[in-house]
Amino acid sequence: MKTAEEVKDIVEHLLEGSDLFFVDIHMGKNNVIELFIDSPQGVDISTCSRISRELEARLDREKEDFELTV
Repeated sequence: MKTAEEVKDIVEHLLEGSDLFFVDIHMGKNNVIELFIDSPQGVDISTCSRISRELEARLDREKEDFELTV
């Protein structure tokens, strides 16, 4: 599994060019990843879903399973 710093780097790359910004990440037991993002206008559910899909595509679920919450 990638480290929190590696996942943070991926997320920051995904957020480039938008008003979204990285807030925090928690990596829990059993490969649970909780990602916190925000923007000056707030973040709607469709944005969370899009970021979740984009991040999931960059993490190797075939190598190791994980649970992702954005």
